Amino acid sequence: IGSEVSEYKDYLENYFKDFKLNKNNFFTDISNYIAYEMGQPTHCYDFTAIGKDITLKNCKKNNLKFTSLLGNDVILSGTNLTFFSEEKIINLAGIMGDIKTACKEGTKNALIECGYFRPESVIGKATKYNLHSDASYKFERGTDPECHELALRRFIQIVSEHAEIMKLEIYSENNDFKDIELDYDLEKVNKILGTNETDEKYKKLLIKLGFDVSKTIKVPSFRSDINHQNDLAEELARLIGYNNIPSTAINLKPSKMDLDSSSEDSLKEF
Repeated sequence: IGSEVSEYKDYLENYFKDFKLNKNNFFTDISNYIAYEMGQPTHCYDFTAIGKDITLKNCKKNNLKFTSLLGNDVILSGTNLTFFSEEKIINLAGIMGDIKTACKEGTKNALIECGYFRPESVIGKATKYNLHSDASYKFERGTDPECHELALRRFIQIVSEHAEIMKLEIYSENNDFKDIELDYDLEKVNKILGTNETDEKYKKLLIKLGFDVSKTIKVPSFRSDINHQNDLAEELARLIGYNNIPSTAINLKPSKMDLDSSSEDSLKEF
């Protein structure tokens, strides 16, 4: 950016006011707002503080050290998905960045990283290194792997509403995300719930949730929690309302007691 940052627009100002949050710096403030608005974390680097290259790799070296945004020294051990610049750690991916490369008050040249990290690659790291963050919370539970360009363009829009953008470039790395498709099996879903819902209602409710329904059910990219028929049954149950699902008696066949068995055997069987 080439100009001083103007006063925050109402939507941005109210975000900090309503949630009683402290402001940090211009780029980080927008990053935090984007995470709230779209559910997609981004990380902001001061471009003048990083080296000539950035690499992301699964690092298996022990005793690598960096200073987190919280100001504490972190010593890595085991395998960690990590961003490097000129062989120096600048970010523990999906968890927290290094304080030396972070944006600060007055930063005008920033690099915004917006990525998708598989939950299994980051889960447990925040607890292990005591680096709990909003980003780690979201990435551990799964984010939308197809929202990155939209999130970055929203970021750019907010910047442009508060300052003059002198130069801008977007670099994109294609992801290998594949849509999840599940069988259309209302009979099984009804059996799971003990309901008798119609095809028309089932399809209508799924479409409202963003599912693409035809001969199969295509799961939207932002629903990483949907993987099998039980999950679809849970979606239907939520929309029907758990209290509106009719209760039915569970008929269990009575068991015959063996009169020849001892009391001890009967207790064991019970």
